[in-house]
Amino acid sequence: MGTAGRLAALLGFLLVGASFVLQLLNSISLPYIHGLYFMRLISGDQDLRFGVWAACVISSTSQCSPVGLGFKQQSLQELFGTRLNIGSPFIHNLPYALVLQPISAGFTGIAAGAALLAVCTNTLLYTITTFWAMLLSIGTLVIELILFINARNKLNNQVAANYSGQVSAELGPAIWLQVAATAAVVVGFVFVALAWSLNRDESLPERYEPPPAMYTKEDDPYSYDHTAANTNRYADYHGANYYADPAPVMPAPVPAPVSAPVLQPVAPPVMSTGLGRSYDQGDQPYESARGPIRHSLVYDPASAGGAPAHRHSHRSDGRRHSHRSGHHSRRHSGRSYHGRRDHAEPRDDYYDYAYEIPARTMSRQEIARERRRSRDPFMDADVDAFGGVRKRHSVGPSFQRYNERGQF
Repeated sequence: MGTAGRLAALLGFLLVGASFVLQLLNSISLPYIHGLYFMRLISGDQDLRFGVWAACVISSTSQCSPVGLGFKQQSLQELFGTRLNIGSPFIHNLPYALVLQPISAGFTGIAAGAALLAVCTNTLLYTITTFWAMLLSIGTLVIELILFINARNKLNNQVAANYSGQVSAELGPAIWLQVAATAAVVVGFVFVALAWSLNRDESLPERYEPPPAMYTKEDDPYSYDHTAANTNRYADYHGANYYADPAPVMPAPVPAPVSAPVLQPVAPPVMSTGLGRSYDQGDQPYESARGPIRHSLVYDPASAGGAPAHRHSHRSDGRRHSHRSGHHSRRHSGRSYHGRRDHAEPRDDYYDYAYEIPARTMSRQEIARERRRSRDPFMDADVDAFGGVRKRHSVGPSFQRYNERGQF
């Protein structure tokens, strides 16, 4: 969400929230707030004021009709007594439509919460909620204007003939509060809709554009061709050029004239043995098709000897998986100082410096057997500066089998 969308949503929340507060005050009005009314009838020192729920006579004391919707003629006559003889100024049953005032206030409050959520998130539901609040506010204002402006005109016409200059009717501040609340919710709806539009444009995925076409090897000026140019005849039959370029056409020999036959000696056969390259029947060099390297042909353990293959074998120690009692069980039991260890953990953790391989894959007996089989006295001994053999002190028991001359 962009900054412009957030700012528009915040302004919409402030305006719709202000409209909610104004409509909430109008929904309470009389008989709870005596200074907030839609219309009043002034007669001397008494005021007859009309709100949503009741009508009250304000003088030195306050007296209100029973709380409810609609203004009854009997209640008005009881409030004013027999001083005024006027008929009901309201359109039949239209005062019951004032129930839209609290309904509009409730929807406007919900719309204010939706506008606040529009600051953080973006959905069309918030705009729709504000739109319904705007419609209810406009409908409430229209009903109140029709109801009380018509009643004011009727009262002024009735009292003008009988009570000239003594009684007058006028609109109250609640009408103007509803006008301000309606204007605020209309402008707030515009800002909320604008915020939704701005945030929607930023949340839409970018228009897909296909990637540009790849350069070919011939069209790309930055490509590097490692193939050397054909500088001699040998290059025509080497590598990929043998299959890409056609074989050079050798010019045919000029035939001898028929009139003068010349005997040509028979050319000796060309022996291609030992020339370093293979030749076909036409004494032309050729190359076989290139294929992947087979590592089994590069090094064959079987043909290299049995000792290296056996030396690198992963033959495990038979005692490692034994379940009999003894040193193995005591070593891997919880009572040992080693603690609980894996049952298959190797025990030969030293390094076989003679063969430069870890000796964990062979037991000590197998290592000693392989060293004795090799008969190489300098495999496990060092030669000092004077040519003598120095005994190596290491961890294996077979190192101790060498004497000072490096023999068993």
